[in-house]
Amino acid sequence: MRNLILIFSLSIFCYTVALPQISGRVVDSQTGAGLQGATILSDSDLRASTNADGYFSLALKNEDRLSLRISFVGYAPKLLEVSKTSSLLLIEMDPEIQTIQEIIVTVSGITESLLNSTGSVSSLSLQNLQFHNSLVLNDAVNQVPGLNMSGGGYNTNRLTIRGIGSRSPYGSNRIRAYLNDIPLTTGDGTTSIEEIDIAAMGRIEVLKGPSSAVYGSGLGGAIRMWSLQPTDDDFSFTLSSEAGSFGAFRSFVRAGHKSEKGSQSLFYSNSRTDGFRQNSRYSRNSLLFTSNRSLRNTGFKFTLIYTGVEAQIPSSVNLSSFNSDPRLAAPNWLAVKGFEKYGKLLAGISADTQLKPDLSNKLSIFTSFSDPYESRPFNIIDEKSMSAGIQDQIHLSHGKFEIVAGAEVFLEGYNWKIFETVLGEQGELLADNREKRFYLNTYALTRFKPGKNFTAEFGLNLNVLNYSLDDFFAGDSTDLGGDYRYDPVLSPRLGINYRMGPQSSLHASAGHGFSAPSPEETLLPDGQINTGLKPETGWNFDTGIRGKIHSGRLSYDLTAYYIALSDLLVTKRISEEIFTGINAGKTNHLGIEALLSLEVLSPTIREEFELGFTSSFSVSKNSFIDFTDNDISYSGNSLPGIPSATLYNEMQMKLFSAYGIIVTHRFTGKQFMNDSNTSENGGWQIIDFRLSYSGKIGERQHRIQIYGGVKNLFDTNYAGMILVNAPSFGGAAPRYYYPALPRNYFGGVILEFL
Repeated sequence: MRNLILIFSLSIFCYTVALPQISGRVVDSQTGAGLQGATILSDSDLRASTNADGYFSLALKNEDRLSLRISFVGYAPKLLEVSKTSSLLLIEMDPEIQTIQEIIVTVSGITESLLNSTGSVSSLSLQNLQFHNSLVLNDAVNQVPGLNMSGGGYNTNRLTIRGIGSRSPYGSNRIRAYLNDIPLTTGDGTTSIEEIDIAAMGRIEVLKGPSSAVYGSGLGGAIRMWSLQPTDDDFSFTLSSEAGSFGAFRSFVRAGHKSEKGSQSLFYSNSRTDGFRQNSRYSRNSLLFTSNRSLRNTGFKFTLIYTGVEAQIPSSVNLSSFNSDPRLAAPNWLAVKGFEKYGKLLAGISADTQLKPDLSNKLSIFTSFSDPYESRPFNIIDEKSMSAGIQDQIHLSHGKFEIVAGAEVFLEGYNWKIFETVLGEQGELLADNREKRFYLNTYALTRFKPGKNFTAEFGLNLNVLNYSLDDFFAGDSTDLGGDYRYDPVLSPRLGINYRMGPQSSLHASAGHGFSAPSPEETLLPDGQINTGLKPETGWNFDTGIRGKIHSGRLSYDLTAYYIALSDLLVTKRISEEIFTGINAGKTNHLGIEALLSLEVLSPTIREEFELGFTSSFSVSKNSFIDFTDNDISYSGNSLPGIPSATLYNEMQMKLFSAYGIIVTHRFTGKQFMNDSNTSENGGWQIIDFRLSYSGKIGERQHRIQIYGGVKNLFDTNYAGMILVNAPSFGGAAPRYYYPALPRNYFGGVILEFL
């Protein structure tokens, strides 16, 4: 902690240090990430290039004013007039349609091109996200090979990467997520990205496999998201409305302002639907405000996001109901009209300072608050949580080395009360508990580039996690209170990259990761704490090749991976309302991932016509190596809840520069639903179709887009999510299935005023 204080003090002191008279930073307009190697020209002469964080400085030659041209591969050039009195310039570059060689990623902690990355990284650009502009993120993120976001409803989703996280009953864990560098993952490891409105997002990056070298706990990987920022100078304003089947309606408004000193953006959306199932109404309000500002040698970013949700819960159904009438809700949830409602507020500010040409520091402070309330057939739970954290990261570039080092401290208070339910109404208090969680993550990552074609990375992380529990319920003789600690975990990572040529590279990495049990998993059925429950740990090994061929028209990214886990955390269900965690010995995850993108026609080949195809594919084998429960051995069985294969295909067509057609096909292979592998859900496939028209309005080049389409074109009856090891009590059939939407239609309009 003393070292952290010294780092923070140094950062604040150095904020007053000024750079040369004309200096600036070149960044991606959507993510705010610095662009290394951008060129700054004046009168066709190279005057400067940017460093690893995007900063540059210019030496004046008796000029009062300069006309500059800023260029970077994959981005539209910028023309800029500056004077010798200019302070730090913030130059935001707008991405053009990018190939795999030009994609810039930052999820590893160091800004780099995807072609130079040592890890298994996927990037979703603004264009990828806009193609799938719907109520939830599922359609967009499922483009990423190895990632699967299944949906049991708008408010019930499970996100897995390479099969990690498949055992979570109703949500996502084992994966860390960030929005504008603000953690979305709570202190118990739970991540909810489904409530983020996709229309507010400008970029998403996914780091697959254990990412402890930078992000700490999270065996599955890390997801970083950046909000959409204004790209046009001065004021801009966007309005959108969309209607669809089953009473679906969504509207949003986005206002932005951009200048040389920075930008501000305000986004608000309202989404609601009656749902196609009984007891499935959903309503969400989202507000996102961001502000970017440059003062002297420091760039500041402020983010505020609020989400309010009210959603009924139809829950899962058995096989008979799933086949005969998937519109039915589970009878016990329908009887009490089960629902959840909550408000979440997150806020954070970061200061990115250039201390020297080769040294920068980023200091971030963040806080969050949430108050979920859920009415269930078996009880009612009322929760409140508040967290605060601080993160500091130093980036040093020296010759052939780049070093990123930092620390994150996270404190969270979590209170929950459980009440009996009387026909859905709140009854007597049954439990009253309070947790305090402490999380410390320190890390260092070094990149070494001994030659033009070879890059090596080594990272090391130390993670400390503990919590205290207070039991305030006096209605029984059991006291759950106490302090609980896990041994510190040291996790290394090694990655290499070899450029085989200007358009292809090989990469390989090995990394250690871990995930701690959530407090709910540590609770035993009798209410006691399972102090013997261990964090699950594992090693991830992957190797791959990426690049492009045929004059750059075909891009490819192929990866093979192997994950060996120990002490896998498995949710054991005692009843519908009671479950606990156990360690499941050892498991293996083996798989192949592929991403292909083909550009058949483009404006450079044939004017006014574009045609492209994208395909992502993953196949995996996930097995228990050593797992015995209640004297029953499951060793050798397949892990349930993980599809054997997934395939995503997309065709994009643009005609006469105005009409767009998108056809997507998604296939999900069979998966087992229980540890014994006695129940299996067959594979399914669906096709979606979208047609749009884009044009300009008036002399100021205002824009309009009108679109419509159909999802699940052939009306396939399939399960959007499976409840792994669904219980069966009193002779009732287990309720494994969350029915997905049948064929449904949508249409909308987007107006942009510039």
